[in-house]
Amino acid sequence: MGPDRSKWSLKDVGKRNRYLVKATTDAPNMITDPILPAMLSSPEHTLRDVIDIFKGMVFRP
Repeated sequence: MGPDRSKWSLKDVGKRNRYLVKATTDAPNMITDPILPAMLSSPEHTLRDVIDIFKGMVFRP
């Protein structure tokens, strides 16, 4: 990757972001902590909506 971020590829940026997520243990998981409960209790979202949204998300460790 190197120190010059302007030369990073999209793959490099994704790799760095995945490392940062793994390294940050005290931050909440923004999907399962606030968003999922909010969507499940929302009168505007059905369970099918929630399932469809999570199917569209790609989680890579």
